[in-house]
Amino acid sequence: MEKLAYALVFIALIFAVLNILTNQDKDEPSPRTARRKKPRPVEPRPAEPPAETGGINTNSKSMAEKKGDVGEQIVKVAVLSKLDAAQYRHFSNLIIPAPNGTTQIDNIVVSPFGVFVIEAKYFQGWIFGGAKQEKWTHTLSRFEKYAFPNPIRQNYGHIKALARLLRQPESRFHSVVVFTHRNCQLKTELPANVCLQHNFIEYIQGFTKNIVDDAALARIHSVLQQPEWQATEDKKAAHVERLKAIQRLN
Repeated sequence: MEKLAYALVFIALIFAVLNILTNQDKDEPSPRTARRKKPRPVEPRPAEPPAETGGINTNSKSMAEKKGDVGEQIVKVAVLSKLDAAQYRHFSNLIIPAPNGTTQIDNIVVSPFGVFVIEAKYFQGWIFGGAKQEKWTHTLSRFEKYAFPNPIRQNYGHIKALARLLRQPESRFHSVVVFTHRNCQLKTELPANVCLQHNFIEYIQGFTKNIVDDAALARIHSVLQQPEWQATEDKKAAHVERLKAIQRLN
């Protein structure tokens, strides 16, 4: 009888120990649950880039407008301070007729060596593109890459409109594209007329052959200085509305 009692006590002790061990296992995390994957960093969604032709607010200037104004002023200061005023005459911020309505031209430099039509872009970062590509890429970081219209093509449209207005052959016009931000880099091989802030004046001065006679210069000056082509705030707003209407149709 005693042996049976001892056996029952022994069995009870075994069950008690097993129960304790089981509860401890439940409290301790398993290796699988202890090792948790690190959360992946969420890539920030870049904000929409400022539109080149849109975004004008009739009540206050948009960021795109302000940047455009800065780029235009950088070109203007460089032209007026570094080019001989006896040879070069500067006109800026004109809105003139075009086949689709109007077109806005940032800077024009008129000289015996040709009419230089300057398209200014105030972009910080890297620029990728090609002369024949429809879109170029403006890169601020690996998270921020924006497409924008080929400025060479864009400026060719300006030249065609200007040649029509001035009644001059296109051979007398030179297209110049200037990226005016000091922290801008051109990362692909581009034509010589795509310049940075520090070298576009040198590019203009590289043209030394007289191709515009005095009579033609006088006519060009007479047309461009007319007040009707100056880009007032009202004209800018109307110009942008026309561009938006064209974009909606496309």
